[in-house]
Amino acid sequence: MAPAARQPCELKGLPPDLERIYKEVIEAYNCKLHLLVVAGSRMILEGICSELKITYAPDSRELVLAERFHLLESRLKFDSGILEEVRKVCNDAIHKLQVDQRYVDACVHIAEQALMKLYPK
Repeated sequence: MAPAARQPCELKGLPPDLERIYKEVIEAYNCKLHLLVVAGSRMILEGICSELKITYAPDSRELVLAERFHLLESRLKFDSGILEEVRKVCNDAIHKLQVDQRYVDACVHIAEQALMKLYPK
């Protein structure tokens, strides 16, 4: 018997672009399109940074993604370094055009947890 399809979590106030990307990631997950899941999970996290205006430092310097993810991590009260690991996994997957299956669930789970903390039901 095949496992049940993953369903999107119910979220309140999710901006339309993030909602669309999130639903596409879940659909890709259910279709076993692992590269798209990992890339989409990173897109969700980058979208959250944009929504929260985590883009520039006080000195008006644009923050690199690693810096934005570190600030987002603090805001979400995630374990230190977890979003940096997601960023590295996503980069490796995108550049090598392959992803280790064990990271797929983790990436989508972390992106989902970020959404649930910011846009609870």
